[in-house]
Amino acid sequence: MQKAQTRETSTCSLAKSSSLNMLFLLLLQLLAITTLPFSANNATQLVYDTEGNVLSSKQNYYILPAKRATGGGLRALPTGLRCLHFVFQERNEAVFGTA
Repeated sequence: MQKAQTRETSTCSLAKSSSLNMLFLLLLQLLAITTLPFSANNATQLVYDTEGNVLSSKQNYYILPAKRATGGGLRALPTGLRCLHFVFQERNEAVFGTA
């Protein structure tokens, strides 16, 4: 005759897993805080136009597709909603979009 096995659950194991989760979250936050300044320092990368010149914030530019005959440039269309503009691509490649 076999004895029925009973399984006991204790609140002690729940407390251990909860404290491990809290420790993991704390370590994850510390990792994010310590690596953020290093990633912010590398954020200054120059952007170049199709002729190899550095882009300037004082000039207007058109954003065109890399492949020919795949549509025109990007254009901003006011929506009247909370988001001020909707960005879409012109169908006609002769239309450069908004500068």
